[in-house]
Amino acid sequence: MKKILNFNVLIVICFAVLAMLFTGCGTKNLEASLQKEAPANVRTVSISYVDSVSVNGMGSGVRIKADFPTYGSPLVVNSIREWISETLGGTYTGSLADGQDMLQYYVKTTNKDLQNELKEFDAPESVREGMAWYDYNRFAKTYETDLLVTYTHTYETYCGGAHGMHGASGQTFRKIDGRRMDWNVFQSDRMDDLRNLVKKAVQEQYFEVADEAALNEMIFEEKQMYFPLPETSPCFLEEGVEFTYQVYEIAPYAAGQPSCIIPYELLAPYFSATGKSLIPNTSIAKN
Repeated sequence: MKKILNFNVLIVICFAVLAMLFTGCGTKNLEASLQKEAPANVRTVSISYVDSVSVNGMGSGVRIKADFPTYGSPLVVNSIREWISETLGGTYTGSLADGQDMLQYYVKTTNKDLQNELKEFDAPESVREGMAWYDYNRFAKTYETDLLVTYTHTYETYCGGAHGMHGASGQTFRKIDGRRMDWNVFQSDRMDDLRNLVKKAVQEQYFEVADEAALNEMIFEEKQMYFPLPETSPCFLEEGVEFTYQVYEIAPYAAGQPSCIIPYELLAPYFSATGKSLIPNTSIAKN
């Protein structure tokens, strides 16, 4: 009985070892496959959808245009498509591969909401006449290397009031797995140093003023004591990493969207291992 038991135990051990070997091979093959596909450029097709309507003498128009990904690593292509859909609301349940259907869905949905708001808009006829409400969105592929691809999203909208709203943000995707890059590209314990670096760059590049006192005159009072990093993700571009603040985030509407681009060389001490793995210049990445 003892010999039979030992034999059974031996069989179990053998199967476990084989399973580990096959799992290891599978993982290696998957990684090799991802690495092989990652350098492929993301091909896109320019698509758009537009719709408009008139309600009580007022018009509304909705337009979405996108560099829609059609070819590349399946993981990064799917991630970009998901990001586009989620940026527009995240309610589309159709095929992510059908870009035209996706855009049509969001245009129709947004225009329906605008129509309902126009019906409830209470204003004299003289005010309503000729007034046009709109919502425009644009998605563009702006930068790509063997390691990453960056998209930007811009929008303009007007739904009554003194002025409309506009904004711009971006998203960098890692090609090997489609992961969306965020503030994780920087070391968590260097964020205060990074914040000061961004503040100085915004001061010099965007506001074009010589010192902090002049900058403080252009931003909100509460931001003078603690100048924050942007709410939106940093984006990798050819010249470096771009940091963009939204309208009203740190300054009045008239200031627009403060932004800056900091070269990779200056950011090298602040990058995390994740961030360094995406830097185009390998000599910088090794520092």
